[in-house]
Amino acid sequence: MKFRLLIVLAALAAVSVPIASEVFSQEDPGVDHAEMMKKWLAAATPGKPHEIFKKFDGEWTTTTKVWMGGPGKKPMETKGAAVYKTIMGGRFLHQDASGTFMGGPMKGIGIMGYDNFKKLYTMVWVDNQGTAMYFAKGTRKPGSKEIHLFGTMDEPTLDMVGRTVRYSVTLVNDDKHVFASYDLAVGLDYKVFEITYTRKKES
Repeated sequence: MKFRLLIVLAALAAVSVPIASEVFSQEDPGVDHAEMMKKWLAAATPGKPHEIFKKFDGEWTTTTKVWMGGPGKKPMETKGAAVYKTIMGGRFLHQDASGTFMGGPMKGIGIMGYDNFKKLYTMVWVDNQGTAMYFAKGTRKPGSKEIHLFGTMDEPTLDMVGRTVRYSVTLVNDDKHVFASYDLAVGLDYKVFEITYTRKKES
């Protein structure tokens, strides 16, 4: 039953609720299939926490500051660009970023979502500067303009695996937001890099 149930639930996007309910009704009459369907739809349907993603849609210029020598030292600064768009019916926010790093071209892709079941914002990032995939998850207080996420990052130069990092996304206004990364292995507010996004104005 469990395996067949998973198959039916995964196919909900292609069939109507009445058809799925009919399939459920043929097995395990003691199970409240309507309640199961209700829970599944609640987990699968975008809601208020996803609305913040719409604020990012569009093209942006970026200014990246990297503190190679730690906070208090002069940061390395580069320019770049990014394009955001909501995908999958507003469930996720996709970012396509480009710029330079250490004198070479940098390209990266990020996806942010909100998991209704876990009640957490989630994020994944990949780029051409390495072979690792970076994951993070966190929360946003109701009405807040900040999302705080936590994840791990390996440090090959120090032979360290699973170094804990904190990320913050701050909506300054509709035309500006800031993404920052902090190395918690050193300190709660030890900022490693910061990216300021400024919305491109229509010409």
